[in-house]
Amino acid sequence: MGKIAILTDSTSDLIDKYKNMDNIFVLPLYVNIDGSYLKDGIEITSDEVVEFNKKNPDNLAKSSAPSPGDCAHIIEEIRAKGYKKIIIISLSSKLSTTHNVFNHVLDDDMYLLDSRSASLMESLLVNYVDDLI
Repeated sequence: MGKIAILTDSTSDLIDKYKNMDNIFVLPLYVNIDGSYLKDGIEITSDEVVEFNKKNPDNLAKSSAPSPGDCAHIIEEIRAKGYKKIIIISLSSKLSTTHNVFNHVLDDDMYLLDSRSASLMESLLVNYVDDLI
């Protein structure tokens, strides 16, 4: 069957145990603060976003979906590590276009699951799929 990877987005808010697993990959969304687009969890932390929003209630941070290029890049990274199959668990398609971005890069060795949720529930799905693998 080959190695199976799990790909999710940064809204899953995975705990460190899962972020540091070899078979789990996280595609960051972008956080727009005053016109600057920062990679969620890489260039800005959720604590920093919360702090910004507290100080700027009339100018809240906004999120933005990753680009298809970002998505293709992380899939190349996953393939380079020898994974043959990828299970993608996305932020709800009702909340973001992130699901559609993943949908555009699908091939026959990938399965896309719309979590229909965010944060904790998305994270629980990642945990469950990892347990099944």
